[in-house]
Amino acid sequence: MTQTPKNDKKQTVVVKYPESTQEKSTTNFKNGKLHGLATFYHKNGEKKGLVNFKDDERHGVQTCWHENGQKKGEVNYKNAEKNGIAVYWDDNGKKQKDGHYIDGKKDGVFTEYHENGEKKSQESWKDGVQQGTKPTPDVEQNSSLYPSLSLQKGSNEDNQKNSKENNPEIPDTNTKAAEITLAYFDGDHAFQDFLSALQARKNPTQKNNF
Repeated sequence: MTQTPKNDKKQTVVVKYPESTQEKSTTNFKNGKLHGLATFYHKNGEKKGLVNFKDDERHGVQTCWHENGQKKGEVNYKNAEKNGIAVYWDDNGKKQKDGHYIDGKKDGVFTEYHENGEKKSQESWKDGVQQGTKPTPDVEQNSSLYPSLSLQKGSNEDNQKNSKENNPEIPDTNTKAAEITLAYFDGDHAFQDFLSALQARKNPTQKNNF
């Protein structure tokens, strides 16, 4: 029988919706860190998102879907930064926008589309700065890959275990899985804040914002 080395411990954690057998997320860990594929589900059972992790950071293709099963967005990450083409669709399968990133910064042509497929607007970016106009920092306020849901913190018993707000220790994998699931379902910015908080927990000199 093949045994997993002690220094290469793997674990899969499943979080379910309250009072339901429906899975909300399945998250994989390696040595206590998010590693491998994490799968998130809508309450109706449709897949909501697939996120690849490597040592607690998003790394690889990240895909999400609308509740009706239509693909919502797809973007590639490398060491927690967007890298490559990002594409987003509405719930009817029509493309809404696309663009290109290098090391987390907009770089290339970004295009938005009308419902009929015609181009609505187009911008050119280089190293996170918009070209051809007054330089604008690359700050995306309304382009979250994942929609915000009406899910209140503390509504899931699994998510009530130790908020860890003032605890510099990295949470156990069960609590960690519950926390990241809640952050994911609250929206992409909360999801990113959670990942940043993980780094702060590893480095006590950094402020923990979670």
